[in-house]
Amino acid sequence: MRFPNPLKSLGIISHKNTALVLSSNAIFYVKYSCIQASLSPLLMKIYGLNTLQVGLTYLAFGIASALASYGAGKITDYDYRKTAIAHGFTINKVSGDKLLEFPIEKARLRTVWCYIFISSTSTLGYGWALQMRAHLSVPLIMQFLIGLAVTGIFNVCNTLIVDLHPSAPATASASVSITRCLTAALGLSVQQLLFDSIGTGWTFTLISALCYMTVPGLIVVRCRGWDWRLDKAAQTAPSGARHTMAGSGGVKSKNLTQPKKVLGH
Repeated sequence: MRFPNPLKSLGIISHKNTALVLSSNAIFYVKYSCIQASLSPLLMKIYGLNTLQVGLTYLAFGIASALASYGAGKITDYDYRKTAIAHGFTINKVSGDKLLEFPIEKARLRTVWCYIFISSTSTLGYGWALQMRAHLSVPLIMQFLIGLAVTGIFNVCNTLIVDLHPSAPATASASVSITRCLTAALGLSVQQLLFDSIGTGWTFTLISALCYMTVPGLIVVRCRGWDWRLDKAAQTAPSGARHTMAGSGGVKSKNLTQPKKVLGH
């Protein structure tokens, strides 16, 4: 039994590729928290629902999240296989894959753009449906779409964070919780102020814009993340092994130009 050390999680947060993924994940968690926290008072105020009716409206998001939890995992596995085939990489289901020799960032972020588009656009529609007092079915449909997409984003980001730190998966998961919970606390603290000053529609427009702003950072991770991992591994490797890992060309060129045999041999 050892006392948990949160400083290790803070160390993971400081990594370049990890920081960008964590910040993106945190922004979508802010959106999720703001929607869930404000759903009950907004529906009571706008549509005059009672507590039972408001409780039932949460089913739209809940059912979508349950469906997405299963479907997102299948899509993530498919993206991994497709990326492995494209790079001539043989998946080793027995001893596991050497992710330092594989662009795991490209595999995990292969379809995240679809999730981001659906989630962010639905958030925009959700806010303005409430602002314009549209039929109740409209914000509920937006809730369902948000639940589908944001669950996929959480799945992608959380999986990638653990992939980037395979030797410390618990610490990596803790870094996810620290960043998104602190960010969500900040977002919730100003949400009502935004509602009162700019209205529901513009508040969720702002949140949607923040979600879209995660795209450039994730593109950088997808394009540069493998290089960053190789550079870091070269810096921490013993002097004898540093020669073969220096720069990104050594390992990457070998994997990209010829198919690999089963790893671990």
